[in-house]
Amino acid sequence: MASRADRQAAKPQRRPKRRCLFHAPFLSHFLHLSPTFAVIMAICITFGTHEFTSMLEGYENVRAYCYNCQHWNGHCLTRWPFFTVCFIPVIPLATHKYKEVTCYTCRFTQDLRDRPDITPETRPPPHMQWGPQPPPGAQWQQPQLQSPPVAHGAQQMPESYK
Repeated sequence: MASRADRQAAKPQRRPKRRCLFHAPFLSHFLHLSPTFAVIMAICITFGTHEFTSMLEGYENVRAYCYNCQHWNGHCLTRWPFFTVCFIPVIPLATHKYKEVTCYTCRFTQDLRDRPDITPETRPPPHMQWGPQPPPGAQWQQPQLQSPPVAHGAQQMPESYK
């Protein structure tokens, strides 16, 4: 009679069964729909564009006149658009940076080549101030603050609150 050790030695050894990703237990409920459904639902790619902007070198202190809103609030910027995949810039959409004059008041943008009047020394006249200006000769007065109106039937505010 053969011993137990002899019988086990005569038996071929079983190898563990390999399973592919689609036979994993957590994906088995998707297999009745389509074998590719599990792969498609896991892929999510976002495409888009992004523009990198910065002050134009040498023109950092320039304030230019805006032809759109008539204010001295134009600044020289560089702009370089990129195509992005998953928010990562991949392909530049231009071969060079755009050099532009952008008004901070009205957001009007114009190419710097179309503005020969702008140089690194361009400044507003000495009497001009920042931002929108009142018309010449207008006197600006600070408005008088008034208490809010009282609703009909409401009591007047006590003097201690005023």
